[in-house]
Amino acid sequence: MTKAEFLTIHKDLQHQLYDCGIPVAIEIDYESAGQYDIGCFYDENDNKWKMYVNSERGWHGIWYESENEEEIFDKLYTHISLELKYHNVDAVTVDRKVT
Repeated sequence: MTKAEFLTIHKDLQHQLYDCGIPVAIEIDYESAGQYDIGCFYDENDNKWKMYVNSERGWHGIWYESENEEEIFDKLYTHISLELKYHNVDAVTVDRKVT
């Protein structure tokens, strides 16, 4: 999934998370230190895309790194989809159909 494709469903995914009571903010294009944030950004120092997850206690971890934009957005979407699936919700897809 490209960044442009992900951005077409970003708000819908965010609403799905909130509707399930999951207080996670999805951040794109910068590395956030906020509690419960998940996101990805391009690190110009390493020339890599990085996906991260933050916990409520200030823990910040880079979960995936890739030189490929599509790979990192696939990982981000998969992570969010699994979180929603845990709450018995199917994540929206790029074509706006529920999986």
